[in-house]
Amino acid sequence: MKLLGKELYPLDLSGIALMLIGTLGYFFGVLIGFGMDTPSLSIERAILFMIFQLVWIGIGLIAFQRFLLRPEWLFEDYSPGVKKEWFSTKRVVNIAILSAAVLAFSFIVVPPLGFTLRPVPSVFAGFFFGPIEAFLSYVIGSYLSYFVKPDPDQNPVAVPIMVIANAALWVFSSWFYFRHVKDNPPKQRTYRYGLLFVCTMAIYYVLYTIQTYGYVGQEAFEFFLIFGLIGAMIVGIVTIGIAIAATESLLASGFLEEEEEAEEEEAV
Repeated sequence: MKLLGKELYPLDLSGIALMLIGTLGYFFGVLIGFGMDTPSLSIERAILFMIFQLVWIGIGLIAFQRFLLRPEWLFEDYSPGVKKEWFSTKRVVNIAILSAAVLAFSFIVVPPLGFTLRPVPSVFAGFFFGPIEAFLSYVIGSYLSYFVKPDPDQNPVAVPIMVIANAALWVFSSWFYFRHVKDNPPKQRTYRYGLLFVCTMAIYYVLYTIQTYGYVGQEAFEFFLIFGLIGAMIVGIVTIGIAIAATESLLASGFLEEEEEAEEEEAV
């Protein structure tokens, strides 16, 4: 199947379907006033919120489809015709370490906005390893953090799908990095990182603002609509900025080259 001259693959179709269901379901609920007369974060509002999370997940599926078309992005030592392990020992260990880092970073609060650095390890994982490490580390680490320290600003019913939806955004940023940043020389990567930041945070700001109306209320929506862009920029600069700095530092140190040489020696 094609759309605008481009081939659509299974996850593309699934992603588009989820985005349509999430968008239409959410706005239909808002239009008929479902939960609009209930307090912020009520179960009715949480249902609207969870429906809208399908939009985030749809974006993540479409981004992951791009990786399936480029298996060399998913497997660092990929060779055509050679069967690869999706969850090799190395990948499982990386996910475990990164999940622990997500849990640790969830306790680091940045004043005065009060947001945590929870996404940093997963954003970094998306750049340095790939979408699988980014997605699973964020999901596992976030579930652990909410178990250890429940968030009073979230309805517990909505947390599971919210975490998955947020993780889907880091799959998108991972795709953008591999597609537009990774294989370019350092001087060209700078402005491409800027594009990555703008695109990722634009998605975050637009979707977060829309869902705030149904989940929290009109006043919160109006506040975030005006001041949320500044907040999103600060959150993005800190979280994505740290991930970029860590990635570039490891690349500059030759860490990847040394790791590849060690693997080649082991193979011999």
